[in-house]
Amino acid sequence: MAISLKLKFKILTPLFLGNAFQKPELRPPAFKGLLRFWYRAVSADYYEKEAKFFGGTGQGEDLFLQNNGSASSSRGEGQSPFLLRAVANSLKTIRWQDLDLHRFDEGRGFKTRNGLKYLGYPFGMDGGKRIAFKPGEIFDLRLVVVRDQENEELRQAIAASCWLMAHAGGAGSRNRRGFGSFALTGWECEQGGDAFPELKALPLLSSAASPAKWRDGFENAMNQFRRWFGPFDTKRASNAFAHPHLGPNFTWILSEQGFTEWDQAMNAIGRKLQDFRLQIAPDDQEVKNYLKGPERTGGRPLKNAPSRVTFGLPLTFRFSSQRGNVTFMPYDERQKTTRERQGSLLFLRLTSIADRLHPL
Repeated sequence: MAISLKLKFKILTPLFLGNAFQKPELRPPAFKGLLRFWYRAVSADYYEKEAKFFGGTGQGEDLFLQNNGSASSSRGEGQSPFLLRAVANSLKTIRWQDLDLHRFDEGRGFKTRNGLKYLGYPFGMDGGKRIAFKPGEIFDLRLVVVRDQENEELRQAIAASCWLMAHAGGAGSRNRRGFGSFALTGWECEQGGDAFPELKALPLLSSAASPAKWRDGFENAMNQFRRWFGPFDTKRASNAFAHPHLGPNFTWILSEQGFTEWDQAMNAIGRKLQDFRLQIAPDDQEVKNYLKGPERTGGRPLKNAPSRVTFGLPLTFRFSSQRGNVTFMPYDERQKTTRERQGSLLFLRLTSIADRLHPL
């Protein structure tokens, strides 16, 4: 007998998730991809089991349940043991151009600072026509485990991935910059708790009464993941650094300050990031010294990449006082070549605590 899970989400910040024509759509493949991402992040040996839980490199099809209830498939790497469906009534939407962005402007001219526009700058590049699902809207995800229901490792992988997507990540465009944040307000197994006991082992932090309670719950969940997946030893695999993970260098900060409105909270964290990136020492001076070259006074090689590469690559430095520029690109050690880009290792999002929104 199949096991069915129902997860209820509340959108906290505009969710820019859509189809190939940028029309808003809760696409099941997008959510399934996010679950795969967070499984890779939490399991140090994902490369051994990912195919079994999420579809692999063998022959077969990856199945999705569409909103109308019919099944569709895309040629994949072997069928996943669970199906996924997004369920929602008619969700309200909002255009980027309709947001009152200028009310957060500080300064004048090229010195104008605006944290919300800074985080969402791509949405204004086409005249602000991008459409998002509106904060406050509700939708469900339905997961149906069609085989291997008795596999404890599979249930743990599903529970951990869903929990992390809801509490540490987001969905859609610019989800690493706070857009597409949502709260997991409830989850249940329709066959009863005994059929999926892993849900009871993880707290739903949308019901936390204070930031302190939220922190305690988050730490408890991290400890539970280590019990399920073992200690995160990056030496266990040669490709352990091929994916951002919750290993020894993972850290997180939850702000004590809460906001009543999502745009206020987003502007606050956007300004922190914007102001930090304007305080460019020592990155700029070190790169300037590199551009001068060893034959000129003050020139010296770089010993480390600039700290700002954690915000993603490529990263270009340009100076009016220097001839030329330098661009840092991600490099593939195995292929001995550069890659097009590397996503940011910094995730920003909002989390709901006692009717207020706290930056995480």
